[in-house]
Amino acid sequence: MVGHASHMRQVLIRHVFRGEHIASAVPATVVEETDERVVYWRPMGTPMRWIDPYPGSLPLWAEGGYRTVATEWKDNDCLHLSPFGRAHDVSLWWRGGTGEFLGWYVNLQEPLRRTRLGFDTMDQELDITISPSFTWRWKDEDKFAERVELGFLTTDEADAVRAEGERVIADLEARRRPFDEPWPSWRPDPSWPLPPLPDDWAVL
Repeated sequence: MVGHASHMRQVLIRHVFRGEHIASAVPATVVEETDERVVYWRPMGTPMRWIDPYPGSLPLWAEGGYRTVATEWKDNDCLHLSPFGRAHDVSLWWRGGTGEFLGWYVNLQEPLRRTRLGFDTMDQELDITISPSFTWRWKDEDKFAERVELGFLTTDEADAVRAEGERVIADLEARRRPFDEPWPSWRPDPSWPLPPLPDDWAVL
């Protein structure tokens, strides 16, 4: 299952806090887009802007002046399955350059918003990791609790984030879409170049 795109389209995926502070800006190649979702590819080596300090927490980032640094995506190749109107993203991870499937990663985040450059969202800290054998666990529960404690998320917002995660877990355990699809055997077209970071990545 190799991906081909006759008219390759590249988009910028940004995480934007409170509509004005860019936490990350990562270019990607669109593999598929329907009314239901967008699927995009982010290989190891992709140039990007990322939260500084990293790894760090949202409160530290806010205290530091909401800066980003120029860097690149390291270690893994990722295929993202992002449903429209849902507060999560499911990605598949392979060890960079080897094709070794490492599992799925569920990022709980704000629903995608279309922009001139691609899509904006915002990470909500709580995540779920899923092994190739479908065992799962919550990730970053301590940072998630910190966001609530410091007022970056209300209790109601936090409850909604966790409920979205529980819906994804239910889909996983029932082997519903996307966990019943053959994406683990998918491979990108080897001719695809690394997507460039647009010069105007910071324009909101």
